[in-house]
Amino acid sequence: MAQHRVFDGWVNLNTPEFAGVFTVDIYDEVSSFFSRPEQMQAGTALPEMIKEMRAAGIERAVLTAYGVEYPDLPDVRCVQGEDVVKVVTERPELFTASAGFNSPRAIGGHGGGITAGVRRLATLIDQGLRVFRIVPFNFDRPPTDACFYPYYSLCEQTGTIASVNVGVPGPKGAAWTQDPLHLDRVLRDFPDLTVIASHTGHPWEEMLIRLMMKYENLYLMTTAYSARYLKPELVSFMRSRRGRTKVMFASGWPLLGFGRAVGDALRLDLPDEAMDGYLYANLDRVLRPGEPAAGGGM
Repeated sequence: MAQHRVFDGWVNLNTPEFAGVFTVDIYDEVSSFFSRPEQMQAGTALPEMIKEMRAAGIERAVLTAYGVEYPDLPDVRCVQGEDVVKVVTERPELFTASAGFNSPRAIGGHGGGITAGVRRLATLIDQGLRVFRIVPFNFDRPPTDACFYPYYSLCEQTGTIASVNVGVPGPKGAAWTQDPLHLDRVLRDFPDLTVIASHTGHPWEEMLIRLMMKYENLYLMTTAYSARYLKPELVSFMRSRRGRTKVMFASGWPLLGFGRAVGDALRLDLPDEAMDGYLYANLDRVLRPGEPAAGGGM
């Protein structure tokens, strides 16, 4: 389908063994919010998912473990970073590893304290993890909360990217925790940390644009947000000299189907250089260890 190279910045590992997460708690609400609840709740075998990626023209993807946990529901197996690392080790030409610890139990080291959680993340990074994801509404805490700071510090030291969800969440979590203005504090406290603001940040896109102009190491990923709904101000920024290196495509699969996500992105009114950056080059550059940031800054 695609006429440009495509690097999908957020693909959830949702094989049948892990799909039960979309049947419980707020994630049942998430699956009903999108148009494919049956597929989300049933899961998709990895070979079939790869086939769908290829049909949409997706060349590479950041494979993600969302990292929630339901210890009181032993029949619901939630995908974890260790599961993703195993898949990526087998298909390194196709996938880059990403994971979050998006439950208070996980971020707290499963009773061993935050230091134990940080040690777990360090092990995953040693095994090839490149992106650590934080979803603030899962904790009812903002990205500036002290529980996240040791994780930011490790990411900064190791060159691991921190992905932080921004914008009003679809589930009925606390929206204030995902106001992108919180990232101003994080980026001042960790000046060498690369941060990707994920999930588009609606309705605060203008704030994100201003922050990306301020911080050369801040980027935006339009995860699970169809490009047809991007605000004109954001699309205009993507066309600009400062903005064409700053925004990244992501389907958030299975939240959006690959074909729909790529097709809507290709219909954006962007010149070729900006489209290439959005669909592939911006993420590819940021994921390369030691690569300097591009764009932004005062």
